[in-house]
Amino acid sequence: MVTNGKAGWYRSPDCLWSSTTEIRGKVTLNGHYEDLEKFFVQTLGVKTPTLQMVYDELLQAGPQASPSDVKAKIWSLNALLETGSSYIDPDALKQAYVLPVINPDGTKSLVTANAEFAIGDRDYLTKKFQYRIKLLDYNLKDIRHLRKFFEWAKLGHRYLSVAIREFTSVCGETEPLIPRRDRDLKRVAYGLLR
Repeated sequence: MVTNGKAGWYRSPDCLWSSTTEIRGKVTLNGHYEDLEKFFVQTLGVKTPTLQMVYDELLQAGPQASPSDVKAKIWSLNALLETGSSYIDPDALKQAYVLPVINPDGTKSLVTANAEFAIGDRDYLTKKFQYRIKLLDYNLKDIRHLRKFFEWAKLGHRYLSVAIREFTSVCGETEPLIPRRDRDLKRVAYGLLR
């Protein structure tokens, strides 16, 4: 097995059957032996990533970690959360620097859940606010796929569609801009009773 440019032999407990995320101290086999999953997992006892493994790996990330590596781990965590096999309390993870954001100046960084940022879940809102506030560094499609992670981490209040209230008004006018004749109950009641 060649890992990080070094050839070597590894014991089963030092290996992991996964290519979706890197776990410290583990060598991933999936990329080298795609057709031999049954042999490695069932016969040799090579473990597959668990929710606890990925959770612990995310807790190890700090503000200096690569945002792309952290994003890959969040994807793995989301996939494991969707299986619903077990539950872990998200509070410790919310204190860690694991949320990749794009700052108003275009730079990327990792923040905790306590930082000020928003999740751009509507394209037109994201375009309006992208150079004004910190936004989570995922596109609209990714945000839809990561819904389970956001629910689990209790970040639903960070969606732009939830945080923004839209209204239209004209200065000095107190009447509705377009009166709706179909909402006039007196007219409708008269028509029904006639």
